[in-house]
Amino acid sequence: SFFIVKVGAEILWSAVRKIVDTSPSPEFIRAVKLCAERVPGVRQCHDIMARYYSSHIRMELHIVVDPGMTVAEAHDIIDRVVEEVTSRFEDIDKILVHVDPDRTRKPGRAGTSEEE
Repeated sequence: SFFIVKVGAEILWSAVRKIVDTSPSPEFIRAVKLCAERVPGVRQCHDIMARYYSSHIRMELHIVVDPGMTVAEAHDIIDRVVEEVTSRFEDIDKILVHVDPDRTRKPGRAGTSEEE
């Protein structure tokens, strides 16, 4: 009977957690960060904010890109980040991506870094 109560409590907590506007786990946030950083042209992903909204997740994140790229190139990278993240994490129904220029490196071609 303890097992039944324990499983019931876990299911209840999972449902309540999503209703009362909580954040996804740190592991989930880390996985999203790694997914975004695998997109060509993204040098870094940071400042990820995510909240459950009913049974879905609303997310906002920042990506760092080459400061020499055009707005169109940066927008294409945003589209790829949104596509990659939302296709891998089905619970995410809305994502807002901010673009920050990489101020630590010299501008290069879009999608490249000095180390390459």
